[in-house]
Amino acid sequence: MLAIGRALMGAPRCLMFFFPSLRLSPRMVQIVYGALDAIRGEIALLIVEQQTSLVLSMCDRGYVMAGGRIQIEGAADYLRSHESLVTTYLGINSANAKEH
Repeated sequence: MLAIGRALMGAPRCLMFFFPSLRLSPRMVQIVYGALDAIRGEIALLIVEQQTSLVLSMCDRGYVMAGGRIQIEGAADYLRSHESLVTTYLGINSANAKEH
């Protein structure tokens, strides 16, 4: 949280986060993503994250990379419903994808 606050002091147009949930407790992940959600309307955010269901719940657009190349891209709703993404990255059955 302190790092986010320090970054905001410079009034940036975009903030980049590299696995912001890494090594955090589930409660701290909620707090960090709550803070990101609160500022996302005021500043552009670029988030690299493996917890796809978490980040797709708050993003407008996403990109899935594998082997250094973009494999899938689109609006968050599209990515949540994309069968290969849902199966591979979200770890849920495609029949249940609409629920998440």
